[in-house]
Amino acid sequence: MTKCLDVQVIEELTLDKVIVVGHSMGGMAALTFTLNHPDKVSKLVLVGTSAKTTFSGRIQLWNMLHIFSYESFIRGMIDFQYYEPSEQVKEKALKRAMKTPKFAAYECFTEFMQNYDIRDRIYEIKVPTLIIVGEKDTATPVEMSQDLNRGIKGSKIQIIPDCNHMVMIDKPNELNEIIEEFIK
Repeated sequence: MTKCLDVQVIEELTLDKVIVVGHSMGGMAALTFTLNHPDKVSKLVLVGTSAKTTFSGRIQLWNMLHIFSYESFIRGMIDFQYYEPSEQVKEKALKRAMKTPKFAAYECFTEFMQNYDIRDRIYEIKVPTLIIVGEKDTATPVEMSQDLNRGIKGSKIQIIPDCNHMVMIDKPNELNEIIEEFIK
């Protein structure tokens, strides 16, 4: 299903199994990839994600994709991500994001706006899975991560206190420590 994460990269690098880490929409791609290629994944880390897109989220993304220029779309996503970064952080994020080709970003956003709902399949995931969510995440609230935790047998959940959707910006050191401990 997902074009955003491709098994060919793993094969071209001659890797046997990989640890897949995904945040938000990247977590959706990670879930889908793991379901489609369980033999290629050794561990899975999901950060602030869900197994289903919301209707309101799809409408907002559709509007942003079709109304604004690519740079405005990226700026909107940076401002929209449920945190309040400094202007310096915003500019760094914009420069990194603008390196992603427009077609690639649009394909990923479009794919996950189309009634993405794999809740009925997450029980199929058998690899060690860590689910991380910010306590104050309003984009993918704690309840969504708890649903993933209940559905993925043996998964572990870590709720980071006083943290929003952009865990890697709000609490980067804590996030890195949690992931490093899990992948040892």
